[in-house]
Amino acid sequence: MRNSLFTFVKTHSLNLIVVAAACVLIQGRLLLQPSVGIDTEVMLYNPELQYRAWESIGRNGLVLLSRLFQPGAFSLMRAGILTLVFLFLAAVLWTYLFSSFRKETGRLQVLIVSLVLVCSPLLTEQFYFRLQSAEVALTMCLVAAALLLVRHFAEGGGWAFLCVASLLFGFSVSVYQSFVALFLTGAAILYVQAVLAEEEKVLRKRLLSASLAVFAAGFLLCRIAVRVLSPAGMFAAGDIFWTSRPFGENLYDILRAYAYVYGARSMDFTPAIPLTAVLVCVIAWRFAKERRHLRGALFAGMFVLLFVAPFAVHLFVGGSLPARARFPVSFLYAFLAFLAARRMEEFLFTEKEEAGPAQMLAGYLTALVLFGGIVHSGYVSFYLGMTDLTRYREDVAFAQELWEESASLRTQAPDAAALTYAFYGVHAAETEEVSEVIGKSVFGWDAAEEAGWRTAPRIRYFFAYLGMPYAAPEASRIKEHAPDAAAMPSFPLEGSMILSDNTVYIKLGAE
Repeated sequence: MRNSLFTFVKTHSLNLIVVAAACVLIQGRLLLQPSVGIDTEVMLYNPELQYRAWESIGRNGLVLLSRLFQPGAFSLMRAGILTLVFLFLAAVLWTYLFSSFRKETGRLQVLIVSLVLVCSPLLTEQFYFRLQSAEVALTMCLVAAALLLVRHFAEGGGWAFLCVASLLFGFSVSVYQSFVALFLTGAAILYVQAVLAEEEKVLRKRLLSASLAVFAAGFLLCRIAVRVLSPAGMFAAGDIFWTSRPFGENLYDILRAYAYVYGARSMDFTPAIPLTAVLVCVIAWRFAKERRHLRGALFAGMFVLLFVAPFAVHLFVGGSLPARARFPVSFLYAFLAFLAARRMEEFLFTEKEEAGPAQMLAGYLTALVLFGGIVHSGYVSFYLGMTDLTRYREDVAFAQELWEESASLRTQAPDAAALTYAFYGVHAAETEEVSEVIGKSVFGWDAAEEAGWRTAPRIRYFFAYLGMPYAAPEASRIKEHAPDAAAMPSFPLEGSMILSDNTVYIKLGAE
């Protein structure tokens, strides 16, 4: 008989306390750091603007959760608390999911897998977007719940399990399209676990058909909901590059996505991922060697798990995705760590008396890879968080400096009540741009607009959040009255601010 979730939590309560502490240590900036990055400033300025943007790209579920969690004004503290709570719950549910076809799960397995998830730099990248961090973390829990219901159905449960799972998955996709890849990754994990547990062929087929049915039904439900709720919107953001770019260019981008993960080409992907994948492939090969009747099922499941499911969205659009959208890879890595940790425990504990030097060495090397990967990921996540905090503080100081330096021009304006601001160029933060978004100044976005000058909504919303509201001129007015930016020095040099036609023009820096 399978352990219930309650029994699982009770058995591993001490480990889960350690995981909760690690969650606060690594992602605790969500509570202590009032960091405002891109997009979050829009939510703070006017949530309805952001809701309309989400609805236009089919994220109606995200709008619903955001309205539920953030009634009235958006609260960074509330978002941070909810994110940490849901992240911890997600770690518990996914670890329980990994042990679905095991009557017993080792304590080190639970600890390692949970730490892999809470320390993931990819999740740190995702949680940079504070305006949706709690909603995304909760949806990770919903996908796990949907997969657990699929498992219950495969084990003989009624059709109600399948219906609820379809609703949960469909809603998850309406929160964020990358949950397609997460669900498929979870389904592949369940199938591989069933094979490794030597479950009956009937159960494996039922599990596979149930997963496909939930995917198809949930995806269709989401599409219908988007059509009804947002008739003018589109289902997925971005381009389908297969229809707009040469095949070779698309193939190169897809291969680059694999290189990021298995070649550790980015700091978001620890070298422990490919090393753990190799260990698991060896485990799978030894398993299949001894059980030839399961060889085809296991190799097919491993291929989908390693090369298809986590990259599903990449394969669909024909291109690479930003780091924040690759978070399903974190769950793949966590499952690989789960399998490797089980083998490590067998070498170091259950088989200690019988194991030879080679087995013991393999156990210690596996431990080194697993714990080394956790330390690396935790360090990177902590570094990303500190970098964002430094960037935010610099942006606040720079905004205050701009406001103070332009004070004299505001007093000279012929109509102070109708005074507007326009910006040219970009300002780079002193922090290094460590990813697509983290480390990049709010003043470094949206530089290219007509005539070079811009109304800079990100900057305007950020100023409003800091209590320094200003108005922006019409684009046509900028085009007609803007000074020659090439002749202006960059701020803070003299002449970098000009008052013209009741507008303060500021050159932040070269583009």
